[in-house]
Amino acid sequence: MRQTATALMLLCVLVTGCGGGGGGSSSPPALGSIASKLFVADAGNSSIASTVDADPPSGTLAFDRVIDGAATGISNNVRSLAIDPSRGLLYVANGGEILVFSNPGTADGNVSPARTIDSADFGNIIALYLDTTNDVLYAGDSAQGVWMIHAASTRDGTLTPDRRLTGNFGAVSFQIHDIFVDTTRNLLYVSRTTSASEVLVFGNASSVNGTNITAARTITPSPSMGVRTIFADVGRDELYAANVGSSTIVVFAAASSADGSTPADRIVNWGSSTVDFVVDTAHDRLYAIDSLNMFILYDAHLLTGTVTPTKTLSVPGGTVVSAIAVNP
Repeated sequence: MRQTATALMLLCVLVTGCGGGGGGSSSPPALGSIASKLFVADAGNSSIASTVDADPPSGTLAFDRVIDGAATGISNNVRSLAIDPSRGLLYVANGGEILVFSNPGTADGNVSPARTIDSADFGNIIALYLDTTNDVLYAGDSAQGVWMIHAASTRDGTLTPDRRLTGNFGAVSFQIHDIFVDTTRNLLYVSRTTSASEVLVFGNASSVNGTNITAARTITPSPSMGVRTIFADVGRDELYAANVGSSTIVVFAAASSADGSTPADRIVNWGSSTVDFVVDTAHDRLYAIDSLNMFILYDAHLLTGTVTPTKTLSVPGGTVVSAIAVNP
């Protein structure tokens, strides 16, 4: 699940094989000089794979690079990725810790993380959002709350989170699924499940800190649905939410002011469940994964009803994708 702030938090894809691409030169440049753009976590092989092409063709997904091996420390429980393009960092939600890899666009093989962030407060880190402008990493802990880590690009080792949002998420019945920060409006969205699924909206995201803080608003989908991964198109003020119960993604308009029982403005269905998704707002593309496939849908802001993905890509045998992100 995901997520990055001002530099799009889209990323995730697997890596293997080789190949180059033309850039106007007489011969393809070496693979090492081309940075991967699409990243996925592979729970089947405890690895992170990537492709150079952010918009690969339909068919079997061919990976250009794979971060894989004992030195990586990657588990089979990676649920979210966040990338910092300007600093060349990839953050990996690795259960009870957060791995940080340098130069993810060219990383390949059995490479060690540059840093590992852990804390006695961490339970199971399931979602990440990176505010790249302010260098703040938000970490959603499935049964604990949300941890905020400042100066994230330099943090290493065991630490105490700089801020926290806890208390409303302390039991399994109040499980957090995903987070997203609208840095323009200073809003923190948290999807969770109580007796039903809902999205809590907290104001003052850049400073909120404490226990049992009441959300400014609660978006309760109408009709009820199982909200999991969320993503906000800040420019259009729309909130996307994956509905695990009906294999759809719903979109709420005017998300920054939505409150209470809220019908979806759009419902998008392409006939497959969604493990994770992200929207490349720069190119208006929606990327979604189930465990064995990736789907790319163009004109994301126009999608509604039953649709056919622009591209459908199957992953290689033995691969089980669990998180996705893209840096177009």
